[in-house]
Amino acid sequence: MTTARRDAAVRDQPSLFDAPVFKPEHSNKDIERVKGSIADVILQFFRLQRVGGRFFAADLHKFVVDRANIAPASADRVMRDLRIGGQLNYSVVSRQRSEYRVESVS
Repeated sequence: MTTARRDAAVRDQPSLFDAPVFKPEHSNKDIERVKGSIADVILQFFRLQRVGGRFFAADLHKFVVDRANIAPASADRVMRDLRIGGQLNYSVVSRQRSEYRVESVS
């Protein structure tokens, strides 16, 4: 294949730059949709752990997945959002082990 033909073939290939642009408002809508379906489940999990109780991210994921049809990582995002909203609080005991401590829950 000649260089000119190879260059033309490469130009005809899709590029990452051809992909749609990520729009944050879609992400916010998705978080709100998922939050609406699992926020109560996460708050229930925190209440069961009680203030001072420790848990692993895997425990939260299993609890939520067993009760709602969502991706496990969604629980982390919603948990952070609930924290920002003041509905619960937690501290990180071990980032390496994904271990948390319940500080408060409404």
